[in-house]
Amino acid sequence: MTPKSIYKTYDGFAKPRFSFPKIGKKFKIAILSFFVLIVLAIAGVGFFVVYPVLSLKDQALKLKDNAGLIKDALTDKDIALARERIGSTKSELENFEVSYTKAMTVVSKIPMVKPYYNDGIHAITASKRGLNIGIELLTILEPFSSQLGFKDGTDMEAVDNKTRIFNLIKLMPEISPQVSASLSKISEVDKEISYIDESRYPEELRGLKIRGNISQVKSLLHELSVKAPTFDKLFSLIPEIMGLSQPKTYLLLMANNYELRMSGGFNTYLVLTKIDKGVPTVIMSLDTYDIDKDKSFLVYRNVPAHLRDYLLVSRYYARDATSNSPDFKVALDEFLAKFWKVDYSMPQKFDGVIQVNNNVVENLLKVVGPVTTGGYSVKTDQGTYITVPKQEFNSENVIMELEKIAGGSLSETIGRKDIIRYLMLSIMDKALNTPAENLGNLAQTLFSDLNQKNILLHFFDPGAQASIESLGYGGTLVPVPAGYDYLQVNNSNYGAGKRDWLMEREVWKETNVENGKLVAIVKMKTVNPQSPPWWQWMKFYRDYFRIYTPLGSKLISATSSDGQDLKAKEIEDLGKTAIEGFFRLEENSENTITVKYELPATVSIGAYKLIIQKQSGVKNVSYTVSYKGTSKSFDLVTDKEISF
Repeated sequence: MTPKSIYKTYDGFAKPRFSFPKIGKKFKIAILSFFVLIVLAIAGVGFFVVYPVLSLKDQALKLKDNAGLIKDALTDKDIALARERIGSTKSELENFEVSYTKAMTVVSKIPMVKPYYNDGIHAITASKRGLNIGIELLTILEPFSSQLGFKDGTDMEAVDNKTRIFNLIKLMPEISPQVSASLSKISEVDKEISYIDESRYPEELRGLKIRGNISQVKSLLHELSVKAPTFDKLFSLIPEIMGLSQPKTYLLLMANNYELRMSGGFNTYLVLTKIDKGVPTVIMSLDTYDIDKDKSFLVYRNVPAHLRDYLLVSRYYARDATSNSPDFKVALDEFLAKFWKVDYSMPQKFDGVIQVNNNVVENLLKVVGPVTTGGYSVKTDQGTYITVPKQEFNSENVIMELEKIAGGSLSETIGRKDIIRYLMLSIMDKALNTPAENLGNLAQTLFSDLNQKNILLHFFDPGAQASIESLGYGGTLVPVPAGYDYLQVNNSNYGAGKRDWLMEREVWKETNVENGKLVAIVKMKTVNPQSPPWWQWMKFYRDYFRIYTPLGSKLISATSSDGQDLKAKEIEDLGKTAIEGFFRLEENSENTITVKYELPATVSIGAYKLIIQKQSGVKNVSYTVSYKGTSKSFDLVTDKEISF
């Protein structure tokens, strides 16, 4: 080809000439066919994927509306109508199931879509079984409608919450066998939901938490399933615990889990509470700093090593006594034996101890709504009195405002923590006067807090305590069954400053067979983020940690990603081997602790099973557990058993 054929001149310059090659007829047909196939493929996706989903939209919305109608019936205190609407919702769900199965016939055969389709089937089946349980429970309660303040077809006299609570407590032994039988069927719901693998779903979608919510629902259902067989005994005990026949008195410990300690949080305040026929009243309250203040007979110089070396104290204080063990019963016995019971100026007659943390206060305020407190006087260090102005507390600001008051505007007053007592009184008053339809939300919130170890219970009655421990509400570290592995990662904030408000953690546990022996590696990532503008406390973090493992485990190595010397060593505690250590973390930094250890021969290599216990007071931590290369990921909401 000559230059003349590929260039033409334009105003004296040569300009490239370009032209498409000639296309044959067969080639044109091939290109056209290709584009037709693309269009058909897109249409196929629309028909087989998009259209089936859209066709289910109206039925899904109707199910959502039905759920609202059930709530409305309960709000209107009409058990019969609620039961009827649950029945109609069940019928609608069955219709939805037929439509779902038919519409997704083609899609369900696509390998990458099939797991999600199956999740839908499991969710529908679980929902049907859950609705059946709801119908059974309402059928059990319906004969007692008038006593519980619900409609019974007659002119009903108004029943206040105090009466409603009293009647429900009184009825519990009578309805307990039937209720327990219905609740035992939750295991069927739990089985269906357990097939859903939350790890394949995104953590968030348009601001809505997906994976965490699935994990929380699964955890709650599994917990109910495991504990359902013991509910009969618990329901029989509740009337006694709640002071039905005679008043009961309990010591309430306020644990600040934003300053995390072994058994849940720094023990900051005490309230002695009497419960009479289910209604609580406050008898007295006390700042924990005042328990051993100016009392020489309560001075202990034999300080536990970890408090001496890392909290840097030379005296064992009452406020730190519950920081000496991750087992609530053991920690509590230490506090009572060394400080409370030897001081006869303190009330000695009470029936048990209840520990609650910041999460309980926030969760209760989410249910009952904002409360107002203040308008009372507190004594200053100079002996004068000042008036605390009235202030509204809600679930968003309550802990922040309490910290501001105790550490700021009232920092120089003896009674600065009395704000906790008045806040508690305000919450109790609002809870007892909340609308009847809100009582279910209150009960659910309290159960969730028990389940997540935000509330810990210890009763001096052996029978009651045995039931509480069997339900997992006692905050005890369980014995390790034969053949099982065990793990609890326990952290203590020895830098004060409420820093656990911000701290973030993640844990990985990997177990493999090396030279015929099981070897585990636990990695704990800790993030101390940048402080928000409103932060006014310590910015660094001092972490004393313990990793509890089966008795006989042997430490191989312990390292920190930032090179710190962890001073890690083995100790024996609570029938287990704990690996302890310490590190410091500055603001806006992170590190990862890696602890490698050999498991004892008591742990089975063949059928590997692991019990993980959650530390009271800690945020829900993301865990990944691996055995021989197979992994499971989840948020640790409560104690969990895993098998591979």
